Amino acid sequence: MIRVSLLALIIVGSSLIATHTRAQSSSGSEEGIEEDVSNEEDFSFEDSFVPQDPNTCPDPDKADRDAVIDIFKNIRNPSATVPTNVADFIKLLPEGMRSNFALMTESRSFQESTYEDPRVLMKSRNAGVMASFTGHGRDDKLRGTDKVEFIIWNGPEARYDFYEVGFPQEDPYKDPATLTPAQRRPVVTQNPRSCLNCHGSAVGTGDTVDANGELKYVQGALGDKVLDSSNARPNWDTYNFWQGQLPFNRDTLYNESEESRRYLALLKKMEGTPIPGEERNPRLEALTPRVSSADLEKTLQEYGQFAITDYDNFDGPGVSMFDQSTALNYCRIGQNLRKLPFYENVKYAIQAAAQSCDMAKIMPAEARTYADQYFTRQGIPNYQTLESQTGALQQGVAVDKASRQRQTFQRLFAQENPQMAEAEILALVETEVNRRGEMENREVSSNAQTIAGMRYLLEPLGVQVANWSMSIDPGTYSFADLMFLMTDQGAFANTEGLSCEDLGKRAQASFFSTQPDQIRQNYLLNCEQTAPPVTLEGFTSSMVTIAAAELEQKAKPVFMSCSGCHTSGAGGAPRIPFNDLSALSAEIKSTGRFPNGGLGASIINRINKPEGARGHMPMGPMSLTTEDKQYVRDFIGLAISQQEAP
Repeated sequence: MIRVSLLALIIVGSSLIATHTRAQSSSGSEEGIEEDVSNEEDFSFEDSFVPQDPNTCPDPDKADRDAVIDIFKNIRNPSATVPTNVADFIKLLPEGMRSNFALMTESRSFQESTYEDPRVLMKSRNAGVMASFTGHGRDDKLRGTDKVEFIIWNGPEARYDFYEVGFPQEDPYKDPATLTPAQRRPVVTQNPRSCLNCHGSAVGTGDTVDANGELKYVQGALGDKVLDSSNARPNWDTYNFWQGQLPFNRDTLYNESEESRRYLALLKKMEGTPIPGEERNPRLEALTPRVSSADLEKTLQEYGQFAITDYDNFDGPGVSMFDQSTALNYCRIGQNLRKLPFYENVKYAIQAAAQSCDMAKIMPAEARTYADQYFTRQGIPNYQTLESQTGALQQGVAVDKASRQRQTFQRLFAQENPQMAEAEILALVETEVNRRGEMENREVSSNAQTIAGMRYLLEPLGVQVANWSMSIDPGTYSFADLMFLMTDQGAFANTEGLSCEDLGKRAQASFFSTQPDQIRQNYLLNCEQTAPPVTLEGFTSSMVTIAAAELEQKAKPVFMSCSGCHTSGAGGAPRIPFNDLSALSAEIKSTGRFPNGGLGASIINRINKPEGARGHMPMGPMSLTTEDKQYVRDFIGLAISQQEAP
């Protein structure tokens, strides 16, 4: 399946101009773009959707992967001459990556960004190699400005490998003049904890440890023994728009919009155009954009909109990154399931769940009893509720992203128009958000049935299904409209073409056929460890009568334990004023009006995730106590109850 941008098909003139300009801006000639395409491997995106051998995963962009790994090895060679700044390093990367990128004006990663100094996400043709850098340089003091980060698909091992290249000379908190030549050399690290904590389970919990509780290691591409990244994946939300991306709405710019103005300004920086009052940006100048600022302005004025394209696709980089990464991520998940010690017990049940079969007819009664016990402790009394809850989480992603994008624009317009009343700013926000019309939620209802079946089968056995999704917010179980990929990937593949009835017979016969004591022990262990959730629904009006000072006294030490990372931004943590309860209460109130429930709902969601699940807070192996969770809930509940009507 190839997803074709309807907008790109409608605006033929825009696409033609974009095609012409990307050839010129890339190398100055039509021949240059042809040469770039011919150097790519014989692998296209649609190949990712062709059924694969269940034992293997596709290996797209191998040439780009090898080229980047060679750069890393060269950096590790003390006798080699290497770049000591980010701008010069970017110029070493494959040309295609420097021409095909997404711009993030607000990043929830370790790398901080702004509209003036965005985070740049570069990609190879099939997203087998992705890299990012941020900011103008050391003087802007943005978090992560001294690093270039990589996510590289390792096809032979069916996993993503993560790399961080640090440039000491670009560190805003170091004086370059005091560094020796050896100290100025970049440092390459594979699978650092900071990457896996955001892109997988927190290191030391859940998927990052083996059956004995020991951290899992693998042999790295650079010869190091590195943390196992087989349970990590990219963070990239589902259709139809990406909060923080410029442009956020399906890679499409609109004439006379705030986003077009910002994008044009950044293009001019990439072209090296002098801007009064601003320094040149050598990092952005290292990119080779596929459209010039002059041609973009012309197209916007003539057609009113412009669809940014990715390589020779009609789709843009945001859409392509999701499509392509999803295909590889499914294969990764499928291969991981095949490695489970109890895979032979549950393989037919997995295939049945992938086909949305009725799990009550697939799993034996004993397994269903364990599963019911597990989910009942989580406040989910039956399978119908599990499916309903899963669907609600999936459908909530689009609402959440729209809310966050509104917050992004609200902060931007308030900063630039301090004289404006709040109502005027909110009107500007709605105009910008809805230029394309009502946001489309691409999550399909059938996904809830499939993923609920996977949850019912696997979560009571300790498999963190919540960690599968690439959604930036963990625990959403969101996969948009590409769920059909499951039936062709690894453990999901029903290569014999069995019906639900046949799968049920085989599942019933195999579930407890080998090592029954081990699989029963898995069930018992996970059922006992599951703590009941603490929800805002548990907040009652009687709590309002508690003195605010008394509640703050009890909640303050809990929030202070979160403040270390969230006030400094350590490890990419979003900045939240946990050290100032008045400011925290105000932010909970102001964001509580957004459809996703705002900051308060997000905090409750994070502290209730199972230990080891991606996004569980506090980060690490231990959850808050039930009592501490109740203090947090009551503080949030009190703040929301005092919220004034808009």
